[in-house]
Amino acid sequence: FYLVFAILGVSLFKGAFYACDSSDSPNGPSTNATLSNESDCKDIGGEWKLISDSNFDNAFHALIALFQVSTLEGWTDVMFDAVDARGPGETQ
Repeated sequence: FYLVFAILGVSLFKGAFYACDSSDSPNGPSTNATLSNESDCKDIGGEWKLISDSNFDNAFHALIALFQVSTLEGWTDVMFDAVDARGPGETQ
């Protein structure tokens, strides 16, 4: 049962739980809210990286995320990451 939803989650959210980490940027740290795509992040010297422990990059991680949501332990973290998700190459 979970496997069907894990496959659906992978097809919808693969590569989408990434964000800009500009804390080590030579231009100084910047807020993640203004940097919503990889090219803008790299322009300021930031690193586009995975921000969440639970993600949908493969079926195994998707199953773990679905289990986390179904047990109601930390489900809000997964929900907020999904709301902020940007697919690869999406600008807004």
